[in-house]
Amino acid sequence: GQVLPAHTLLNTVDVELIYEGTKYVLKVTRQSPNSYVVIMNNSSAEVDVHRLSDGGLLLSYDGSSYTTYMKEEVD
Repeated sequence: GQVLPAHTLLNTVDVELIYEGTKYVLKVTRQSPNSYVVIMNNSSAEVDVHRLSDGGLLLSYDGSSYTTYMKEEVD
């Protein structure tokens, strides 16, 4: 048999996002280099993510595209 490289294995992380003062707690699983499943409140959505040259992210979900810019804050 073959052993898959570590980067091909699924990665799941808990993520906290704050948007306009509201905190959202998500679980995000990486399916491939550009594909993620986002789980919140027992619902899931598959999102494709592409990095933009200006540092933003282009998110594709359910036939629509969204551009986002995020910053990480340390508590």
